[in-house]
Amino acid sequence: MIEDHDWEELPLEERPISKFPMLGSFKAINRWRDLEFHGDFQFYGGERGDWHEYLARSTHGQLDTIVVIPENSMLRPVSGRV
Repeated sequence: MIEDHDWEELPLEERPISKFPMLGSFKAINRWRDLEFHGDFQFYGGERGDWHEYLARSTHGQLDTIVVIPENSMLRPVSGRV
């Protein structure tokens, strides 16, 4: 899922600062849309010096697995590579 939005212009009387009518002149209308993601997604995090890397696999929008990537794995990026 991803958050998406459209913009709606507010009437002058609903804007927060009447002295500066351009400020707050639009309101975001939020909605969620399903991406139906299909593939692998690598993510990571750390806490108190510990580094953790994970690989999540989805098939047609359904999460199949999340696995820990071992420290010596070929899936880990090479240091200094962008």
